[in-house]
Amino acid sequence: MLSKNTIAVWTIDQRLIESVSLHQKHLSLAELDHAKKYRFDKDRYTFIIGRGILRHLLGHYTKQHPSEINFKFGDQGKPFIDDNKAPYFNISHSGNILVMGFCMEHPLGVDVELIKSDFDLAELARQNFSEKEIKALNSLNKNEQDRAFYRCWTRKESFIKAIGSGLSFPLDAFSVCLDDDLTAEMLETKWEKAERHQWKLSSFIPADGYLAAVCVQDKNVKIVHRNWKEIDN
Repeated sequence: MLSKNTIAVWTIDQRLIESVSLHQKHLSLAELDHAKKYRFDKDRYTFIIGRGILRHLLGHYTKQHPSEINFKFGDQGKPFIDDNKAPYFNISHSGNILVMGFCMEHPLGVDVELIKSDFDLAELARQNFSEKEIKALNSLNKNEQDRAFYRCWTRKESFIKAIGSGLSFPLDAFSVCLDDDLTAEMLETKWEKAERHQWKLSSFIPADGYLAAVCVQDKNVKIVHRNWKEIDN
C-alpha cells in the first residue's frame, strides 16, 4: 500500500519487459490510437509499456482494475485522475528506463536521463541553469562536467514537474546542488528565500549510465524505491 508521508518511486527497465501484449490489453481505445501514431516500434512499445504499468500501479493503489483507470489531461497534456482517493503521480522516460513516482498527499516530479556527452554542455547550461549552478559546473574538471550537468538537469526538471508550471517557469529563479550523485539539495528559491527549505529533493541511480531525481514540497516525506522486476518476475 501507499502509506501517508511516503513517495513510492518505481524503476522499470523496458528491455526486461517481454509481455507487451499484457500491458496493451489494459489501454483505452484512445491510448491504442495514440500508440499507432509512433513511427518507430521502440517508441510505440515504450508508450504501451509505460501506460500499461502506470495503469497497473494506479489500479493497485486505488483498488481498481487497470483498464478501469480513467485519465484526464491537463493543459500541457499531463495525465491525472480526478479522484481524491487516488495518488498524485508523475512519470519520466529516457533511453530504456522509465521512472514513476506516486504520493497521496502532494504533487511530485520525477525525471530520469540517459547520460550523454554529444552536446554543447556550456550552451545548454547557459540557457537552463542559474548563475550559481553555472559557476559550480565550471569549477569542476572537464571530465566531471557531463555527469554534473545531468545531476543539475534532473533535479531542476523534477522541481519544474512538481510545481506543474512546465518550461514557462524561469529556470534561473532557483538553484540546486550538483557536486554529488546522491546528495541533492535545493540551494536557492529567489522568489521567496525561505521556500527552499520546504522542498525535498532526492537523486538516485536507476541503472548504469543514468541519473534520476524526485522532488516534492514536503521535507518530511519518506522516499521508497521499488523495481518493477520484483513484480514482473
